Amino acid sequence: MQVRHERPMSELSYQVSAPLKLTLEAGQIVTIKHWSLDRIDYPEAVDILPKSGLLSIPFQGVDIQFFVEFETDTQDTYLKFKNLTGRQRETLAIFYRSILSGKMVSTGDMITSLDTPVDLVPMGETDDEKASDTARASPQFLRVIWNVAFYLILSVVVFGLIGQQIWTRISQVSLMHARVVAPLVEHRNTDAAYVDEILVAIGDEVQRGQTLIRLNLPEHDAKLTDIRGRISAAETRLQALENTRQVHLNTGDPTRRVLLQAYNQTVASLNDRNFFSGRDLDDVINAWHDLRDFDDLARLAKGPFYDILRGLDVEIQAQNDALGRLKRELGNHKDAMDAVDIVATTAGTILQIDVFEDQYIARGMLAITIEENRPRMVRAWLSEEMSQTVHIGMQSRIRFSEAGQTRSVMGTISDIQASIDPDISDDFGIIVSVAFNDMNVTQTRHTFRTNAPVTLSASKDWADFGSLIGLER
Repeated sequence: MQVRHERPMSELSYQVSAPLKLTLEAGQIVTIKHWSLDRIDYPEAVDILPKSGLLSIPFQGVDIQFFVEFETDTQDTYLKFKNLTGRQRETLAIFYRSILSGKMVSTGDMITSLDTPVDLVPMGETDDEKASDTARASPQFLRVIWNVAFYLILSVVVFGLIGQQIWTRISQVSLMHARVVAPLVEHRNTDAAYVDEILVAIGDEVQRGQTLIRLNLPEHDAKLTDIRGRISAAETRLQALENTRQVHLNTGDPTRRVLLQAYNQTVASLNDRNFFSGRDLDDVINAWHDLRDFDDLARLAKGPFYDILRGLDVEIQAQNDALGRLKRELGNHKDAMDAVDIVATTAGTILQIDVFEDQYIARGMLAITIEENRPRMVRAWLSEEMSQTVHIGMQSRIRFSEAGQTRSVMGTISDIQASIDPDISDDFGIIVSVAFNDMNVTQTRHTFRTNAPVTLSASKDWADFGSLIGLER
């Protein structure tokens, strides 16, 4: 390090030549070679000199850094220090004196400079503070009126709020977690199947027993196809048997044809005179007896012809029975397939559809939700310790927000049950249901949406006030 002493100008302290590092706001590092206790000589000629930066002083292999501000001096390259604190001035002076003396600064001196107290702030009063102390005070009469009015208003507000809370506690039972619920009926499929067709849409009115969703079971379709194939084969077989029977009937018994032919020939061999005179009729009579005897046996269905006919009749009857069984099996299978379809169990309005066509749904999956044709109601939770404060038929006030305004309607407690409602609270308590007074299905649906929050308070009977203060009724 080369130390060069220069004669300062009259307004400057001694300027030393020792490298300092200045880190600008843009991140650029500039080496300051010439500086004094009140200014630095910026080494570069720039249009705009920096206004601040991070100054680094080398000390025993490390840098001591602190933030400095500058103001432009009369000369172009000089920047004067601005707003240096006591610690910054002392640290810079320690390094400055070590340069001038040629002695290394000790660690203790550097630590002492860093421990220099910060600049003191004057604690005296300003002129404005002194003037405010001498401001004219208000007249005592006005102060008395102000204090009386202030404490009177404060007491009205405080006792009004407390009194309102007390009156509310005495006259009402506040129920928690109150919300509007709809009478919903969930429909789930009874077997795993594909959604074949959705027959309704959200908002549709449905009747009890109406088919909502048609489901398709692949194994049922295969079985149905097999049954129909067997029915077709049975019908073909039956038609063939009936055709064979008809051909057999049309052909007739050949024995009777021979007897009939012999009788006709015998009759034809006689002339008219002999035939009408009754002579030589023995052959005709014998042929007629043979044909009659055959017909008598035919009435008893004896002989090869009738054996074949009876065999055909038995086969036809058996085929008819088999065909009937197949048709009954087909009908039963169709009924089973129809039973898989989702059917409305109650009359109401379609509120939600959770499946889509061609979707495969597992057994027990929620498919469709119907809101029954009953008014919506309010359901709330009450601690089991308050079970004796409510009863069925108790009048209640329901407050809700509509179009930015608070409205209230009256209701009646319609049901009280001791259970756990996971939609309201995990604690065991009293589930209270409240029906709206003088509101039908359409009005409740138009005014209240499902799960809308409301404030519910049940009005106590005046006859119960005696029990609140320990009096027996």
